[in-house]
Parts: sequence; structure tokens; C-alpha cells
Amino acid sequence: MIELLLRPPADIDLSDSEQFLLAKLLTVCVKRSKGNRIVPKTKSNPHMKDSVKSIQDNSIQFTSLLSKALPDILEKYINQPEVITYLVEIPTHLVLDIYAEYGLEQHFEKLLEVLKNAFLITTNTDTMRNIAS
Repeated sequence: MIELLLRPPADIDLSDSEQFLLAKLLTVCVKRSKGNRIVPKTKSNPHMKDSVKSIQDNSIQFTSLLSKALPDILEKYINQPEVITYLVEIPTHLVLDIYAEYGLEQHFEKLLEVLKNAFLITTNTDTMRNIAS
């Protein structure tokens, strides 16, 4: 998913709706890794509770995967309001200690710079709200 979002347009031709759905899917995956329910549980199919350990492991894994790629993904889609609205939600679900633990401070600084630029460029209130949260 990350590779598809990062590919140059010449390599693969994704339509705007496909890019939007891919960004939304990535955001939902990150939210789910934090233990958030995506679909409400029903009585006929009870949702099994994730253990705290598996939630932490999933969050750390997603953070380590996205730490280097997320600033580049955000830069690529900064001028597409419907896509960036979902992508700017992702940092709120990451384990930010991973950046210091793995020596990725410059990637964190780049992420903050891209988020600042997205906030200054956008006119979409949802995007602004997602960046600010």
C-alpha cells in the first residue's frame, strides 16, 4: 500500500478515486492497529478483543513502517484535498517514541515540516482539524 502511494505517476496510473481509497484504507489500517473498531460489533458476530500487547506491537510496527515513508507520501498528495484529509490523521495514531528510539529524528522533523505546509496550504476545515488534533 505504501509503495503504491509513493510510486511516480509514470510507473502506475492510479485514478484520483483509487488514490483516495488507498489513502483511506491506509488510515483505517493504522487506526485498527491502535485497537479502534472500524465496524461496530454485532450480536451475531462479537468482536474479539485485541490484547494490549498485540495492539502495542501493531502500533510499533506501523510506526516503524511509516516513519520514513509518511513525509514523502504527504508531500506527494499535499495538493489533493480529499486524499490529504485522511493521510494527515495517521501521525496521531503513531507511537512517536519510535522516532527517538530508532534514531529517526530527521524523519520526524520532515514530517512536522510537511504537516505545517499542509496546514498553511489547505482550505479544507477537516484537514486543518485532523492536522491540529
